[in-house]
Amino acid sequence: MRPRANSNQDKARKHEAIIAATIRLFERDRKLHTATDIAKEANVGKATLYSYFKSKDEIYMESLVLNFTKWHEGLRIFIQTQNTSSDELITYLCRSITDFTLFVDLVSLASVVLEENLETSFLVKARARMRDQSRLSCQVLAQYYKCWSEEEVKRNLRRFYLYGVALWKECFPSPQVALALPPKYSIRALQRERFFTELHSMSQLIWSLTNSKSPLAH
Repeated sequence: MRPRANSNQDKARKHEAIIAATIRLFERDRKLHTATDIAKEANVGKATLYSYFKSKDEIYMESLVLNFTKWHEGLRIFIQTQNTSSDELITYLCRSITDFTLFVDLVSLASVVLEENLETSFLVKARARMRDQSRLSCQVLAQYYKCWSEEEVKRNLRRFYLYGVALWKECFPSPQVALALPPKYSIRALQRERFFTELHSMSQLIWSLTNSKSPLAH
């Protein structure tokens, strides 16, 4: 019989183990697994899993929030440590989404699967945490790139998300959907390059950088 977590540190480790197991499973085949699968991968009992989360949807949503946070933290570090033009920032944004595939796949599932099944109180808190991350990034962007106001940054970042996620779903359909599509969809390297090229082109329009290169404020 597995020992129960009896301290805050033990509970934190159990929580992290459940999230890590969920991410490992999702990375293998990009599909939602059952609570039983997650508990087995995390080496915890199913009852233990449900003492931390009320449903598998909560686990996946928590995984999304953590990866969303990680992406925004990376963005803020890049802005604050790299002396780059706004054009170079856009390239970074597009490359970061191209490379951080877990974040995009989880985002694409959120509105159509996860959020529909979550309790309102949990969803409100999860969305608030994500808004906080976006707000911090918008503040940093507006501070370092004076060519955009904070309102412009909020609007443009939202458009960047929407287009990026929609394009990602088109370029990287589920394995079942891909079977009905032309063979090029099975060549991931080609689709990654297509995704980056098209997202970068659209981002130039979104951020109004088609005809100029805006320097850093400082």
